[in-house]
Amino acid sequence: MITVSFDDTTAGPDDLPLLRIADAANRIHGMDARRLPGLLESSWLDWAPPSSRLPDVGMPSPPGRDDWLWARGHAGLLGFDVSAYGSGMMFASMLAKRVGVRRAGWCALALAWCARMARLDARAWTLALLEHDPARVRADSLRLVPVGPLSGLWSVWASPAFMPGVTGVDVACALMDCARAGRYRSDHVVAPDGRTVRIPDMVWDRVDSMGLASVFADTGF
Repeated sequence: MITVSFDDTTAGPDDLPLLRIADAANRIHGMDARRLPGLLESSWLDWAPPSSRLPDVGMPSPPGRDDWLWARGHAGLLGFDVSAYGSGMMFASMLAKRVGVRRAGWCALALAWCARMARLDARAWTLALLEHDPARVRADSLRLVPVGPLSGLWSVWASPAFMPGVTGVDVACALMDCARAGRYRSDHVVAPDGRTVRIPDMVWDRVDSMGLASVFADTGF
């Protein structure tokens, strides 16, 4: 598990949303590919992030100045624009005025970890971002993400940037449910928490235009 220490205190993924994303990316990066089918099936049952079922893995080499410099020029992939800050210290100094010195230090270190993971494995980082903060995934990063609805939260359908104002986490999970159950062009799905999730016609039109209709063939499940 990735943690950060500052001012004689330690914070983990439960304390910082940024660190939660970085830690998820680390788990995905270390994933055995043979686990993928089971992860996606489990995610279908409860609509939970697939990485939540991955085991803890050791921390990669810690971030350094090169990772921060990389982050300044890769806001599109990272999902966070830190181009105005020449170092993590500068970022923490700005943030301290709003959240206090300790939390600002944690956040700067967590953001450095985000840059480290995005630089190490762009695909794993993008999947983690889709799970935990999908609005930050830019359209040009979707080339790294599966288009198939069976991938659920790890598909382009989970990104608001794919079909602005239409797609997102609920639509992605609803399409995954339809694909698993062979319900082509269903207009709604009932989520595990009892909510009704609508699937607009334009989503199905996009499915058709991408040649994905066969994924929803009735398999007799």
